[in-house]
Amino acid sequence: MASITIQPKTYPNGTAVGMEVVAPSFSAMATYCDLYCKLVDAEDETLYECNILLADEDFANWGADNGYIIDFAAAKLEVNIVE
Repeated sequence: MASITIQPKTYPNGTAVGMEVVAPSFSAMATYCDLYCKLVDAEDETLYECNILLADEDFANWGADNGYIIDFAAAKLEVNIVE
């Protein structure tokens, strides 16, 4: 899983500089999915991980644009992506 560079965010166990987001498989008729997200340090060690629900309008807006779920997860995790 490739890490997306974020502005550093400090946690008690280190400083996160990367975010990883995975949308596990779901049925073609699904109206929601849980995104698995984690924040990692410079050595790719996990500092924080969680599942974020992507449902209803947000799920519909995702479509084929994976950038949408990356931005969605970043907003929920309160991190800023470095372009």
